[in-house]
Amino acid sequence: KRRTLGLFFLVVLVSLFIWWQLEINTPQPSTERKPGRFPDYYAEQLNMTRYNLEGLPHYTIQAPRMRHFEQDNTTELEQPVLWQFNPQHPPWVVEGEQAQLDGESENIFLSGPAVIDRAGEGEITPYHITTRDLTVHTPSGYAETTQPIRIDSRDHWISAIGMQGWLHEPVRIKLLNQVHGYYESP
Repeated sequence: KRRTLGLFFLVVLVSLFIWWQLEINTPQPSTERKPGRFPDYYAEQLNMTRYNLEGLPHYTIQAPRMRHFEQDNTTELEQPVLWQFNPQHPPWVVEGEQAQLDGESENIFLSGPAVIDRAGEGEITPYHITTRDLTVHTPSGYAETTQPIRIDSRDHWISAIGMQGWLHEPVRIKLLNQVHGYYESP
């Protein structure tokens, strides 16, 4: 019995030694994040609406994919569409290929090509605006770019370099440089 018991303890000791060797020689997974930018959450088929104090939609953002980054508290959107609502007028629709929202979700930067549209109804002028690298401040409806811009409205067009635009009524668009246009009277 002693011999069996001694053999048993020897096997246990050898097993413990082997386990300890494997434990200290096996690399442990790191819990630290590697340098770089990683999303902390994401969404697909995003549909976000903000409402005004009267409970009416102020603006809506839709995108097939959204990623939020904790490091700089920004949100990236793919193929975003932004609707700026006004109860008495058709909505402004802003579309782009890529966009980045700041941490407060108030400023949207559309990198690359961007299009701004508003349908015309009766006396309301339709707009079709094409540009690049557009920033939109959603609470005020203010949009700006320093890039080339073209505005088409009915039979008229105007082009320029740079724009400041206030999309809420009364609509105002300030063109900054090299302004050219075509106007056809009715």
